[in-house]
Amino acid sequence: MLQCVTAQIPASYAEGLMAARAPSRRQWSDLSERSRRLIIVGAVVEAALKAAALVDIKRRPASQIRGSKRLWATAVVLINSFGGAPLTYFAFGRRRKPSSQPD
Repeated sequence: MLQCVTAQIPASYAEGLMAARAPSRRQWSDLSERSRRLIIVGAVVEAALKAAALVDIKRRPASQIRGSKRLWATAVVLINSFGGAPLTYFAFGRRRKPSSQPD
């Protein structure tokens, strides 16, 4: 006859086992003041980069953007990359205006 092994384990021991296996999740209140400030500054910088990229995509003519404006806007909004998507747009997504040559 089969018996349930977990029924023989004391409840306090089982709770301790479950707590040991569960990944520890740090909460906002557990972070140091410096860590909180760095997270807030990083979020503000990323939001500013995304806003600047979206404004530029909206104002710039499609002929001056490499690829689809919708694709760039979607990538800038959805890709959470610590500013990587907006910076990639600014570096590679925009066409450079031809420089005027002096006669």
